[in-house]
Amino acid sequence: MTLCDLCKTIPLDGLPAFPDEDIARSLSGLTYFHQFFLRTRELESVGFKHHSDLQSLRAAAAAGCGLCRLIESQADCILADIDGLGEERRGPFECQPQFDLWLTTLPNGRAGFLVLTNGKWERKSAVCPMAAIGFCAEEGASMCLML
Repeated sequence: MTLCDLCKTIPLDGLPAFPDEDIARSLSGLTYFHQFFLRTRELESVGFKHHSDLQSLRAAAAAGCGLCRLIESQADCILADIDGLGEERRGPFECQPQFDLWLTTLPNGRAGFLVLTNGKWERKSAVCPMAAIGFCAEEGASMCLML
């Protein structure tokens, strides 16, 4: 898989831990669009900075970065979920993902990482999970990415 210069800098062995103890979870009932609420910290203090906006992600994906293409496909799924709400976009569904991307480890010590973005809703801040990238490999086999 070809990676962009930014993805080549991801410290896979040194990503910040997912702030499990600081997250208040909620279920949206949608397939892709969900929000977490950080109780005590801002997202930039808990994640590794990836792309700064959706345009940067899309440019890297268009240039051939396989990882950015995977993340972009999940961003598109979130946008489709939001578009599907139409007039029903009220309450927590008013949360607008900012598409500033931050990476943390997966919860529970699993191999891989989460892609998170800040979300804005009224006077509240939320964290929107965008993608979970898992690593798996059988002993002696090549590693593969799972989304």
